[in-house]
Amino acid sequence: MIYILFIIIAVAAGFFAMMGFGGGIIYVPILSWYGLDYKTGVIPLSLLLSAATGMTATYTYLRARLVNVKIGTAAVSTALVGAPLGTYCVRFIPTGIIKILFATVAVYAAVRILRSREPDGKSRINPDRALLLGFLIGLIVGFSSGLLGIGNGFLVFPFFLAIGCTTKESAATTALVITFSAFFALILHLRWATFDPQLAVVLVIGAIIGSRMGGLWTSRRARPQTLRIVAGVIILLVAARMGWEGLSSF
Repeated sequence: MIYILFIIIAVAAGFFAMMGFGGGIIYVPILSWYGLDYKTGVIPLSLLLSAATGMTATYTYLRARLVNVKIGTAAVSTALVGAPLGTYCVRFIPTGIIKILFATVAVYAAVRILRSREPDGKSRINPDRALLLGFLIGLIVGFSSGLLGIGNGFLVFPFFLAIGCTTKESAATTALVITFSAFFALILHLRWATFDPQLAVVLVIGAIIGSRMGGLWTSRRARPQTLRIVAGVIILLVAARMGWEGLSSF
């Protein structure tokens, strides 16, 4: 079973690295279906895989000079503030409500991605305003990472599109933000993590292999419209399943 899970994680990492996503939006349901406890197993292991996916993709995108380091760093700085708040709140919120929240945010993000068009990379909003928005989105992403156990690339990606970044630049900068927000949230969750370290090592290797391949494909060959369609459709499917699980828990 662990080898099947390895393949699934590697494929998922490849798909989501294409958009700069950490992959938590798919890791969470996969690990839940595998049978891990949601708060002590699924969330911390998902964050670990998201950090590994994001780090590998970020390395690839930095080499290709696709990352907007200035805005990405702004978002990272406030994500580190939001993550502890989300981690603290997760202990007091029922799992069913967390899953419904997860699904609601995912649907919104998917619709935004599917309706977006490729920016020309020139029609950007005011740089100072973009920087302020970067701080705000980082705070939101950090909080939800700690709360939901996901890197929340599906929130960051449409934000970068909205301020005028191209699809590839958005994916690359998203990967940078997700790497740090997921890693910091992981540190906060480790104190009550219960997942098997051997399982974690195997799945991290799968995530690294998959995300490296996905990042290379995006930086060299991917079509922007294809990236947005793939991202939107997958997020909608996962949101439907997670929303159903959340409602069924009541």
